[in-house]
Amino acid sequence: MISHDGFNGRAVIEMVHNAIVCPLVTLETAKSRGELGTFDGGVYFPDGRICDTGVQVKGRFRNVTAPLSIADVKTKMAGKHIFGGLLHGWHFGHFVTESIARLWAIRELEGDYESLVFYDRHLGRTPPNFAAAFIKSLGWHGPITIVAEPTQFELLAVPSQICDVPTGYANGHPMVRRLFDPLKSQPLDGPEKIYVSRSKLGHSKGGFFLEENIEANLIAEGYEIVHPQELSIAEQFRLYRSAKKIVAAEGSPVHLMSYACEPDQDIFVIWRRGVHSIYLRLMESFGGPDIKNPSCIDRLIYPNDGSDYLKARSVIDFAKLRDLLVNRGFISGERWSSPQGDMLEAMVEKALRPRGGMTFSQRAFR
Repeated sequence: MISHDGFNGRAVIEMVHNAIVCPLVTLETAKSRGELGTFDGGVYFPDGRICDTGVQVKGRFRNVTAPLSIADVKTKMAGKHIFGGLLHGWHFGHFVTESIARLWAIRELEGDYESLVFYDRHLGRTPPNFAAAFIKSLGWHGPITIVAEPTQFELLAVPSQICDVPTGYANGHPMVRRLFDPLKSQPLDGPEKIYVSRSKLGHSKGGFFLEENIEANLIAEGYEIVHPQELSIAEQFRLYRSAKKIVAAEGSPVHLMSYACEPDQDIFVIWRRGVHSIYLRLMESFGGPDIKNPSCIDRLIYPNDGSDYLKARSVIDFAKLRDLLVNRGFISGERWSSPQGDMLEAMVEKALRPRGGMTFSQRAFR
């Protein structure tokens, strides 16, 4: 076992000979408020005992590993491998905050390793390319193994999950911060002021009514508009580190800013679901700027599908947004133009109409 003292626990790499990794087969959400859901999958010793270092921390869930029958292990892989934990390969936000918490080990381990091993949140589905591209940008150029059945590895390095408990989000431990060194070595040659937009993501992803108005006002103040989904991880890091002032629509790119940005940069988050503590904790943990600005939401328009406001669209109080940006030094405000109220209300009325078998509601946000 290799260990390093850390400021929020211990960074540990447990070397397990003939380790067995099982996929996630069953995930059950909590049956009532206050309870935790459960999911299986994880690392076992060759005699079938659980490797505690490989147990996954995940918000609102417990990793309850199922009993293992050694007879079920049909696949074996030779050589040395590194365990990466649970892969959130279908949701960039969860991936970039939760699935990196063991990857600090790729900076610490010496010698050649055959692959980086994960078990996927969605068994049997091939995840999009962003996970592999992100991991490659951190300096890992080897294969990625996603187990689909119990698989035995000749030697498996099992790093501890350096994370916030109970959320499972990565913690700004020095080992985890080092993970981003390759991305932080790029030249700082991007624009000084940027707006990180959601306007091209589509309404189903959530966002703001009349975000184009926000963009037009910020362009008039010298900001460049950034659509992060069109950029590589390296390009995003370069832009976020180069900018002196960043205005950002709440979303996964703000998590990347936690890893990229320095405390002397200025970031203003336009919250779309209210001030979210996860964003605040992650930014603070990695030593980034203060992003505790108030919300400018007037109302939320959301589908009645139980999606917990993930798909909600926000009606922004544009006058309040202008005043906050002026008071915090992001704009002069002299050229700011708020949309006409009747135009905004017409858009909201249209958005509330049933369509595609779905109904919608609104609520005031205070």
